[in-house]
Amino acid sequence: MKNLLFLLIICCSLSAFGQKETINIIDQSGMRQGKWHLQVLNDDSLVEYDIECHYVDDKLSGPWKRYDSNKLIKDIRVYFKGELEEETKFERYDNGNLKTKSTYQLIDGERVNHSEW
Repeated sequence: MKNLLFLLIICCSLSAFGQKETINIIDQSGMRQGKWHLQVLNDDSLVEYDIECHYVDDKLSGPWKRYDSNKLIKDIRVYFKGELEEETKFERYDNGNLKTKSTYQLIDGERVNHSEW
């Protein structure tokens, strides 16, 4: 693999609309809880992409979002109790404009694709 990626967990508080929100919480039972912000770095320690997600009892719950190094959304996944329910991928031109948007949903256990160009 060209780039060795590793995960750097940002342990800090973010300010949202004037209020401080604690992120990246591990409770007394060792389970991830609440909002998490992660950065994946490349071999040169530059940010490859950012991830924002939410945990309930160490299971992904709600939207999981991945942003590229330009802060443009690349993927959105929706989880319920740790199970993936929907995934949307965004492909962009070099100038950042949207090229395609593909959404996959699980319907009756089957993966259904909906694409837009």
